[in-house]
Parts: sequence; C-alpha cells; structure tokens
Amino acid sequence: MASTDGASAWGRVDCSVAGMIVPGDEAGVDAQCRGWMAFAVAAHRGQSFLYWSQLRGIGEFLDLALAEVGAQVHDGVAERDLLDPWTVTVEEVAIGFAVPTGRARALVAEAMAAADRLPGTSELLRDGVIDPDMFTTVVDRTDIVDDPQILAAVDADLASGLGKAGHISVRAARRIADRVVARRDVDADRRRRDKNRSRTNVVHRDRGEGLGALTITADAEESRLALEAVTALAKGCCPNDPRTPGQRRSAAAIARLRRVPFTCACGDEATCTATLSDDEVSERQARIVIHAVCQKSILEPENAPEKPAHNDDAGGADDADPDSGADSRGVAECRPCADSAGGGEPAEPDRDTPGYLDGHGPISAEQIRRLAERPDALVRDLDLDNLLDPDDGLIDRTYQEADPYRPTATLDALVRALFGTCTIPGCERAAWNCQLDHVEEFDQVCPATGGPTCLCNVDPKCLKHHQIKTHLGAQRPQDGWVDELWVDDSGVFWTSVTTGHGITVDSRAENQWLLPQLTGLRCRHRGSAATPLAESQPDHTIEGRRSTTENRVAETRGGGRQAATAYKHAWRKSVRAKNRELREQAARDAGPPPF
Repeated sequence: MASTDGASAWGRVDCSVAGMIVPGDEAGVDAQCRGWMAFAVAAHRGQSFLYWSQLRGIGEFLDLALAEVGAQVHDGVAERDLLDPWTVTVEEVAIGFAVPTGRARALVAEAMAAADRLPGTSELLRDGVIDPDMFTTVVDRTDIVDDPQILAAVDADLASGLGKAGHISVRAARRIADRVVARRDVDADRRRRDKNRSRTNVVHRDRGEGLGALTITADAEESRLALEAVTALAKGCCPNDPRTPGQRRSAAAIARLRRVPFTCACGDEATCTATLSDDEVSERQARIVIHAVCQKSILEPENAPEKPAHNDDAGGADDADPDSGADSRGVAECRPCADSAGGGEPAEPDRDTPGYLDGHGPISAEQIRRLAERPDALVRDLDLDNLLDPDDGLIDRTYQEADPYRPTATLDALVRALFGTCTIPGCERAAWNCQLDHVEEFDQVCPATGGPTCLCNVDPKCLKHHQIKTHLGAQRPQDGWVDELWVDDSGVFWTSVTTGHGITVDSRAENQWLLPQLTGLRCRHRGSAATPLAESQPDHTIEGRRSTTENRVAETRGGGRQAATAYKHAWRKSVRAKNRELREQAARDAGPPPF
C-alpha cells in the first residue's frame, strides 16, 4: 500500500553525482564560497528536476484515474457535480500534497501542460535550465493558445528562447512567453487583452496592522505614466525628508488623489529646499517620457497617421521639448527601427510583430499603433545607418565628436532597447531608468587605451549595480565584480558578471529579437583582445599577512588614487581575457553559451 506519511529517505541520498558537493574546510575562503554557491545552484536545479518528476507523476495518475471517463473530462470539461470523476481526482491531488483545491487544479493544469501542451519546454524544467516558477509562469501565459498547430510552434519557440537565454529571472521568462504568444497567435493575444481590459479597476484591500492597499489596474502605458508622475511629485522633497522613496511615493499618490497638498516631512521650514510648488511639479511632470520600440513596419501604412521623423543624433528621448506636444501626463515615445530581413523568430518583421514598452515588456503591434496615435506621442526613427561608417559599413559613429565618453543618441536608444533592463541578472530596473556603463572602463586621460564608447562595450546598469561595479574592489581588485559584454559568432549579444568569489553567470541580450538588423552588423572592436597580467589570480595567504596582490595595490598608493584605479582596471582586463579564453574553449568543446 502506498503512503505519503513517514520519514523521507532523501536525507540519505547521495546528491554529489548531481553536483551537490560539500566543499572541504581545508580550502581557502574564496574556494569554499564558490563551492557552497555551486552546491546551492545544483540544489536549485535539482528542485527543477524533482518538480518535473512531480508533474510527471500527477500526469500519469490523471491518465489512469480518468481513463474510464473519456477524453472530454481529460480535456478539461467543467465538473458537473460534487462526485464528478474530475472533481474527485483533483481532490485526491489536493489530499496528496495537502494543498487547497485551487492549488491542486493548478498542479493538474501544469502536469497536463508538461505532458501535452508544452512538452519541449517541460524538458528544460527536467534538465534544470528553467526553474519551477518559470515553468508555472509560461504555462499561465500560454494558456490562451488553443490551436494545436500554433501551440506546437509556441512550444518550440519557448524551448528555444528560454534554452538560449542564459541566466534570467522569472519576469524575463514571462516576457519571453508574452513575446512568443504575441508573435505566433495574434488572435489569442487579442482575446487575452480584451479579457484583461474588462478587469481595469481600482481595488482596496486590507493589509492588516493599520494598512490598506489601493491597486489601480489600467493599460500598461497609462500605469507607467501614472507611476512616473507620482515619482516626479515625490522627488520634490528635500534631502532631509526622512521617508524612504516608496513612502514618499505613497504619500504623493494619496495626496494627489485626495487633492490635498503634498509636503516635505523634514520638519524644518527654515532650511527646507523642497520644490513642490505647482509650477515646479508641472515642470518635472512635463519631462516624463515613456519609451516604446518597434519595427517600422508596424506603423505602416494603413491605420497609423504619418508623423514627422526625427534624427536621433539631433537629440535623444531625454531632450524632448516639454512644449512640443507633451503635457503634464508625459510623453509616450515610439522608436521604430528600419526594417531588414533576417535574425528574428520568425525572421521577417511585419505589421503583427510585437513591440517593446520600457518597464513593461512586449506589447502587441495593435497596442504600439494605439500608443503612436496618442496626441502626446513623439515618433522617432531609430536609424542604424547613423552608426555605420559609409565607407566600410562597420559600426563606428557611436560617440559624440566633442566628447568620446558620451554615446550618440542613436547608440543610447539602441543599447537601452537591446537589453531592456539592468544587465545584472535578476535586476528588473527598466533600461531607460538606468545609467549607461562602459563595461571595459573608459580611459579619460587616453581614450584610445580604454574601453570604447560602442555597442560592443556599453550596457545599462541601475544606479546600485553601477556603483557596486565601479567602487567594489578599490582596495583589493579581486574583491570586486567584473562584467563583460561580447558578441558571439552568430551575432548574438551576451553579458556576464563575475563576483568577487569567482561566480560567473552569462545572460543573452533580452531584446535582440526586437532588433534583427543587428545580427549582420559588426563594429571595429569585435575580437580585440585584452592583455592579461602575469599575475591574474588572487593569491590568498595565511590570515594576518597580505598577499602579493595586496602588496602590489599598496605600492600603487604612492602614485595616488589614479595609479590604484589603473591597476584595478588592469586586473579586470586580465579576468575578462581569461573568461574569454574559457568561453572560446567551451565553444569549441560544446557549442555557444550558456554552458
């Protein structure tokens, strides 16, 4: 007789064969840190396999338990009464896992998706490429697709997209699923939007402890504009306001809705420098811009009215004139890219190709067109020819002539569109709210010897992660983070980060599907190699004594901060060179990343 009770045998299972190897105490601190993180990652991948096994077991159980009621129940016909076989079987699942009926139904739906709807994607779960939360998310986001042939194509695109994405978050997996559904099944995507539009609402929920939550559900662009407007109001407080940014936004939103004054909470009117007058707030809100990027074919030719195109080099999105059509609601800006063949899934962009809304993710072509038709919208062409040398066609014109540190407006918009968010895995800060960072550090004294201001070396990072990358490791370079950006042989852009404990993760540029034109372009710097230091590995010694690396950094202090920074940058170059060698070797052995 099978039983779910009793002690588990998992504590006696040898999981070392799956990579869960406990590091020895004799190893150095860094080696132990790397070992324990590898142990945790292997355990996380093990959870994926076990969840796949759980869904497989539920699926086999369903096939046997419901065999006598026929295909109509197996296909999800609504239960007829309390003793309906489907209802009883779902309740058995609920009992087996001690979960509510709703959760049991969700497990059953995921089991059926793994077996029938998304078998290719479920193999990624089995292999630990995606985790249970990601699989649950993509099952939910593809539930609207009901045509078997389209569903098979969706599954194939999901398996390919998620399998090649590298180290990504659950929200990134959701955006991949939304993009695939919008591209493969326009009607299903429209049905979901129509269904969700009926859910626009304002809801209050009691959170307990004297708190309540007010949730506003609206179109993506409207909710983004509303959030930016509230943020602009909250930013008017002086630096001495003791509240967190979130608390200031909350107070600002409530004040705006109740039409009462929003004030700084510093408590010192004599020294307060808050800028909260109506004119000051209106001036900030007039500068609000939300960004959308799409293929130019989406806006041509029938439904969208013609709008004047703007040259990107004449001014970026942040340079929008508040009097040029933007009111206090802000500006909704679309940047269409000139069409070209190749590179996408499917390869040829058309009027149904999805676009991308900064801070939200993929949106339908219909929603892009509606956004472009707004009276406060600015439509600017993102012309890649602005980057190319007319003589040889290489990417070359990427920085401002007066200041090689600053990118052109075309490169600025392109980089933000390509990556979509901060490039540190797990960070969801929208790209247009990030800073642009030179991955290999720019040399202000001699620009030719540092990292170039180019598509191959600039990516978005949020303020927090930009500061960590810049300042961590000032005393010991090996304690800092080392980031990389490279383009593989297929023209795909990748980023990676190596932490101070030697943990490296790689991620594919999330929105390359949006810009298939990039695949065939090359810059002048592709393939340039960094010169490694002879001494390129941390050499930890016994506690209380400095390593050779520490001594060397200490010696640079005689030359001041500039010498120490130069050595830190040289250290990072050596790490990037070694990582590149490892990637090239892995590519020769097993194909392109992720490995």
